[in-house]
Amino acid sequence: MQDKPASVQKRIIRDLTASLKPVTPLPSVPVLAAGFVAAFLALVVLLIAMTDTAGLRAMNATQLIAVTAALAAGATLVSVFLVWEMIPGSRRFFSTPVAILTAVIGPALAIAILFPWHASAEFITEGWPCTLMGLKIAAVAAVLAGLAVWRGAVTSKFEAITGIGAFAGTLAVTVLQFQCPHQQAPHLLVWHLGSLGVAILTGIVIGWMTTIPQRSA
Repeated sequence: MQDKPASVQKRIIRDLTASLKPVTPLPSVPVLAAGFVAAFLALVVLLIAMTDTAGLRAMNATQLIAVTAALAAGATLVSVFLVWEMIPGSRRFFSTPVAILTAVIGPALAIAILFPWHASAEFITEGWPCTLMGLKIAAVAAVLAGLAVWRGAVTSKFEAITGIGAFAGTLAVTVLQFQCPHQQAPHLLVWHLGSLGVAILTGIVIGWMTTIPQRSA
């Protein structure tokens, strides 16, 4: 009887040892974050080249610098947040809400302050195609970002999927900003940032739904 615990322990150790597989260690947080930012920039450049640069031509220097800085800050923070989700135990310097609010509030403030507040007579007919395009871009970007994030050891599905939604939505808004000729604040806030809001909310809902089994267990 006294030998049974020892034999059980040996069997457990043997089974665990047999299940171990070699893994490739992930790069450091700065390297991975730089990779996400580089991928973000490459996708933005590619998609703008495939569509148009009317928005870039329509903005003045102040508008261009301000909105670019705001979008870059949001993309960078969301990228860093996603990397933290990939590497358990990473030291975090800001929370999920900070990353997401930066991605939303930064561009919104730049647009509200610097862009003209007059709506086109064709506000709806000019606007909904932008949101539709933004959602298509966000969907593709979310799949690509998700494939990258799940190469790591994700500990919180909810936060990871929410972050993916923010990353994808920020990429979509960035493309829209530089390709769309309608550079008025109402159009940009409703139809462009609307696609970002939908992407984030979609990430929150999907992330919440994936954690239901865990909460029910």
